[in-house]
Amino acid sequence: MPLIKASRVKHGVRTLSTTTVTKANGADLDLSDPKQLALHKLYRPERITPAKRGEELLRTPRLNKAIVVTDGERILGLGDLGTYGIGIPVGKLALYVALAGVQPEWCLPVIIDVGTDNQGLLNDPFYTGLRRKRVRGEEYDRLMDNFMKACTKRSVVFLSYAATGIAELCVKQMTEEGLSEEEACANIYLMDIDGLITKRRSNNLQDRHLKFAKDMPDTKSLLEVIKTVKPDGIIGASTVGGSFSEEIITEMARINQRPIIFALSNPTSKAECTAEDAYRITNGSVLFASGSPFENVEMDGRIFKPGQGNNAYIFPGVALGAILFKAKHIPDKAFLLAARRCANFVTEKSLNTYSRLYPRLKDIRELSVLIAIDVGNYLFKHNLATLHPEPEDKEMFIRQQIYSVEYDELINKTYSWPTKDMKHGFPVPVMERSSMDEE
Repeated sequence: MPLIKASRVKHGVRTLSTTTVTKANGADLDLSDPKQLALHKLYRPERITPAKRGEELLRTPRLNKAIVVTDGERILGLGDLGTYGIGIPVGKLALYVALAGVQPEWCLPVIIDVGTDNQGLLNDPFYTGLRRKRVRGEEYDRLMDNFMKACTKRSVVFLSYAATGIAELCVKQMTEEGLSEEEACANIYLMDIDGLITKRRSNNLQDRHLKFAKDMPDTKSLLEVIKTVKPDGIIGASTVGGSFSEEIITEMARINQRPIIFALSNPTSKAECTAEDAYRITNGSVLFASGSPFENVEMDGRIFKPGQGNNAYIFPGVALGAILFKAKHIPDKAFLLAARRCANFVTEKSLNTYSRLYPRLKDIRELSVLIAIDVGNYLFKHNLATLHPEPEDKEMFIRQQIYSVEYDELINKTYSWPTKDMKHGFPVPVMERSSMDEE
């Protein structure tokens, strides 16, 4: 995991121009070729090598069933990395293979090159992308629309959620438990770079943010919001390192017996707080998870094992189920099912003894299979699966098709054979000599 996720990938994409002499093995689409504008007339994607042009991406039918795509503008906590962002789709698909058994030939990482606003990259003589400012507006929308039309003909396109998606999924879970959408949204408070999202800012908000706008005074102080609202938990996706200060964590511990603190920004340098600070300030009462990996924390004779709130627990299993059962599309309910399965996979001992919120890393592959089963059951129940007939034993169906990373035995197995059974294959009666002489 550490080799293909989080800080390792981020370091790799930032230094791509100085550590490699060829483009990453993925599909590279850019606006410099007018043929890209006719992508929707082509067929399903094929895996291409760096030597091939991007317009060949969708020409010949192949086995690609999962596409992870980015335009490189918002790479984790690093911002605009242009074509160097290809490392993220490559890393995510590597996790699909390793953690869910998705066949490697089914996977296609894609970078859509529409320029970059990162002046450092534009000045970099080794930069591999288009040397121009990012294209926006109608030209960008046309390229993306054509790309999506081409991909969705026969393939599954897997996209990531932005921070607002966390709130939207929380709303869906609350409505599953009986609240109305309005009541659920009223319990969630969002903050962005300009502070708390309030109704006074409605003219400058996107439509998806309006339902979370509160009738409260504008403020940029998270501590002030916490003192007013008294939330059960706070979730950070700001990429501002240290934004969960000691005063904020102390206040959360004061108003909650078991405060929930998720510092999901990464890499580690951009985490809202460290695991050690969270456990120390709350005296071990916190339910903590982070986006970056943290070492175990030992305090007062107890060992705390902070969970890494990474989509590697969810996306591989959901993707596996969507691919094998040929989903028409992936509904949000699939992610809720996966989250519940992931939560139930944590044992009471792990939760109570180590305050662990996520399963052990070595158990992810088994978790992915169970998630795929749950997703498959939901798809067939709601007529979203196009695989026919429906497998009677979905678990066996999945396990027969997942990719194995284990090597076969190179040396023939040998078996010891009892010496007494090597003389003859069946008992031979022993006749007395005297009886033979009489004949």
